[in-house]
Amino acid sequence: MTVSAAVVEWLKGYEGGFELTDAIGTDQLDAAPEAYGVFKTPDDNINEFVDGSRDVTVHYLFLARQPSQTDGLRKDAHEWLEGLERWIRTQSMRRKLPVLDQGRHCNGVRVSNSYAAEEQTDAETVYQIGLEINYYEEAV
Repeated sequence: MTVSAAVVEWLKGYEGGFELTDAIGTDQLDAAPEAYGVFKTPDDNINEFVDGSRDVTVHYLFLARQPSQTDGLRKDAHEWLEGLERWIRTQSMRRKLPVLDQGRHCNGVRVSNSYAAEEQTDAETVYQIGLEINYYEEAV
C-alpha cells in the first residue's frame, strides 16, 4: 500500500459532522458538494543512513469541498475542519498513526498548515489542510 493510501485510510477514522467516506480521492477532488482529496506535494525530506535505511518526511494537502451558501454552513465547515485538525494532533500524540507496510513505520503526523480557504464560488468553498507524515524506512 502506498503512503498516500495509508493516509487516506487513516483519515477515514475521523468522525465529525461531515463524514469522510470511501470517497477520499487521491490527487483528485470530485465536483460533488461534499468532496475530499489527498494530494502529495513534491517537497519530500529524505535522510539516508549508512545502512541504507531512511528517515522520510512527506507532505500532503487534504482538500475538502464544503457547501458555503450561508454563514451557518461556513461556520459548520470551520468547526469540522478545526475538529479534524484536533483529531490529527490527538491521534499522533496517542501514537494511533497510519499503518504503513514494506518496512516503513510511521513516526508521526502533524498539521503543517492550518485549514484555509483555497477556492470559493457562490455555492461552495474548497479548504485545504497541510499534512506532514514522518516515517522510518528499513534498508532493503
